[in-house]
Amino acid sequence: MAMLLDELTEKPSGGYQRIAPFGQLNIRDTTDRKVVVLVGRYSYRNRIFSLMLPMEGLANMDVEIRRAEPSDARGVKDIYDCRSAYEGTLQLPHPSIALWEKRLASTPDNVYMYVALLDGEIVGTLGLEVCQNPRRRHVGSLGMGVKDKAQGSGVGTALLSTAIDLADNWLALRRLELTVYVDNKRAIDLYKRFGFDIEGEAKDFAFRGGEYVGAFYMARLGDEQHRATEQ
Repeated sequence: MAMLLDELTEKPSGGYQRIAPFGQLNIRDTTDRKVVVLVGRYSYRNRIFSLMLPMEGLANMDVEIRRAEPSDARGVKDIYDCRSAYEGTLQLPHPSIALWEKRLASTPDNVYMYVALLDGEIVGTLGLEVCQNPRRRHVGSLGMGVKDKAQGSGVGTALLSTAIDLADNWLALRRLELTVYVDNKRAIDLYKRFGFDIEGEAKDFAFRGGEYVGAFYMARLGDEQHRATEQ
């Protein structure tokens, strides 16, 4: 990442491309030097789309993404021990390792589980579930959790980039869905940068910390070009 920052500082004319662990980065000059472009290789009509992302969201470029294994149970359990992870999802506090051992050992064929690692430590996880109903075979739903200390390190960006590449280029999914609490601004902003739109709001969606909280229904349609700037 230091080399990328040096290039951005020393060569303000911009226009560089470099392969990153979770995609391709095209560094562009801006007056505040805080903008990068994440180029997603999506297959719809052979077009390439770019999404503008703030540099702060890519602070750590050493994010490794791989498929989750049963042996990752403790690492995933540690994620959902973090307050922001269980408060931002439907998980309960203080999960047991047995719970995650069972889940990871019996993952259904239509569910794709990933983990994100920083310096060899599991700090994030994402699940992509493909709908099994034949009439909704084109739809996938997402769920994600990131450790408190890894917030703002590009972990969510790396996980989402991986999931979208799988959905667009390998599973032929047209629609991705998720729910997010209405007060989770960090997550909402991230999803919007990846082309997700708010389609509706569920009042009193879940009970959290002694009170009911609402959630937004968000979705991304793979062929709607207005959600990204075409290269």
